[in-house]
Amino acid sequence: MRAAAKIGLVVAGIGLLGACDLVAAALGLFSQIDLLGVIPAAGFSDMGSKDYGKVKFAVTGRDDIGAALAPALNELEVIDDAGGTITPDGGEEIPGTELGSFLLVADGSGSTEADIYCSGCPTDPDRIRVTAVQQLADELGECGGWRMSLVEFGLDEFPGPVTNKVLADWSTHSADIEIAAEQLSSGWRTPLWDAVIEGVDRIDTDHQKSFDSEKADAGRGLVVISDGVDTASRASFDDAVAAATAVGLPVHTIGFGPASDSGELPDQAAIEGLRRLAEATGGTYGYVSDVNELPALTTAIAGAMCGGYTELTATYDSPPPSGTPVTGLIRLKSQPEFGIPFLFRAP
Repeated sequence: MRAAAKIGLVVAGIGLLGACDLVAAALGLFSQIDLLGVIPAAGFSDMGSKDYGKVKFAVTGRDDIGAALAPALNELEVIDDAGGTITPDGGEEIPGTELGSFLLVADGSGSTEADIYCSGCPTDPDRIRVTAVQQLADELGECGGWRMSLVEFGLDEFPGPVTNKVLADWSTHSADIEIAAEQLSSGWRTPLWDAVIEGVDRIDTDHQKSFDSEKADAGRGLVVISDGVDTASRASFDDAVAAATAVGLPVHTIGFGPASDSGELPDQAAIEGLRRLAEATGGTYGYVSDVNELPALTTAIAGAMCGGYTELTATYDSPPPSGTPVTGLIRLKSQPEFGIPFLFRAP
């Protein structure tokens, strides 16, 4: 299994573990931890909000043999940039599973490669997202029985009845996804909400067809990778959230370029769109400061689907004003040498 590199910024209990993993979990033997995402509450900087100072982190990791493993909730602590401890006030350990239906929805809009005129464009001229998809598929394929599919949105100037282009149909062979990833392209606008709704239906249909009641532990994973704000959907943000929540499907989002909360030229509308989508559906919002960090993040997400991840909530006593960068470190109490930095902008 390819181990994920440590990532500084980024879309969560311990899942189905083998004997070696159980021993590692009991002893707390981690070789690294990975930050899947950060979601500050909308009222983070608002003293009048009930969510004043609140933020949610999603963390996973690797044991000493490189297998995906989620840290226990009570093992995590948050250190602010001044070295003070931010007291956690809740969270959840979310188990992984060895099988399920996983759909990756990739942005193929013009800003990724084709548009050289918009601010910060193109966001992925070297097609790093191809490598990111391939490494995700390779990692998830090592887990066991995950069915995977890859679709792309943003190819048509005027989307028709169907927005998503299927690059790889459902398969348990990671090679099928890896080959299909080479077809990722760059077209025109960004029908993000339409793409999400179609993705929800696609994954829910496959899950129901492929896994019967004897395989009730089969998981579902929907990950959306995008660099921008919706520009072309017939449906609304609320429609996308309603579609996902109707079937109980968390949508994990990854932002790069302007859609990243740590990017050089952040687009607040794009950031809020992906962050709110993840938050409203129970998913994670991950982001990278540089597109070259995408493969490490997608590999970590695949590991979390298999080995589980932990959501930790914490409250800052004196959060900074809106727009201010917030930095710090998440680490293991028993292995403080294994920590990972984070950065987000106060909403």
